[in-house]
Amino acid sequence: MYCRIVSALAVVIAALLCPGCSLIGPDFAKPDADLAANWLERGDRRVSRASAEHRAWWRVFKDPALDRLIQQAYTQNLPLRVAGLRILEARAQLGIAIGDFYPQKQQLTGFVDKFHLPLRGLSERLPAGDDLVNTLWVDRIGMTASWELDVWGKFRRAIESADAQLLAAVADYDSTLVTLTADVANFYIRIRTLEKKLDIARSNVSAQQGNLKIAEAKFRGGSSSQRDVEQAKTVLGGTQASIPSLESQLRQTKNALCLLLGLSPRTL
Repeated sequence: MYCRIVSALAVVIAALLCPGCSLIGPDFAKPDADLAANWLERGDRRVSRASAEHRAWWRVFKDPALDRLIQQAYTQNLPLRVAGLRILEARAQLGIAIGDFYPQKQQLTGFVDKFHLPLRGLSERLPAGDDLVNTLWVDRIGMTASWELDVWGKFRRAIESADAQLLAAVADYDSTLVTLTADVANFYIRIRTLEKKLDIARSNVSAQQGNLKIAEAKFRGGSSSQRDVEQAKTVLGGTQASIPSLESQLRQTKNALCLLLGLSPRTL
């Protein structure tokens, strides 16, 4: 009778535990994406099917200064370094997760402790001529081993999670790299544009100052009116007023670029 009860309980427990194996979660399945079978303009002759190399797209500008800035950003940008360190951290976590799947061993050897025992009060009660050693040496040698069976898939899921985190860290690094490259190129082009605008504005100031002198000379000679003089002054004043704004924008853009490069604005 007792054996039958034990057998029945074993069957019930096994029946309860077997469905529990599915509690570790379902396997990941990629979601279905609705993609078109063909490009909309595949029949257009202007559309090229050849794959383009976009890894170093900024080299299309053929600007050595831009090439140096982007290379410098790769080596000195702090957010990019942090993203790279996160990849190393994720790799270490993946190694730890894989290691937990296998037997664990811990060994302790070569430890020697030395204790000095206080003899105050004790030596006074000893007979004359008896010595008491007050130093104690202890040697420790040991080893422990353990292995937790992955019955429910705990460690397997941990490995999958760590692997996904590693892939996410790599994707985050790639995203940071793309954003950094685009920002450096954008700021560099903006700096060159502002410098060109400043050159044009200063050149216009010189030309408009000459126009003002001509207008004043004509007014003194009676061949033009005061209106022409005031108009020349207005045009000159507007151009002169635009220069400080352009200089301020140029400084701000250079500071932003230096922030990406991890440099002081003076070194750019």
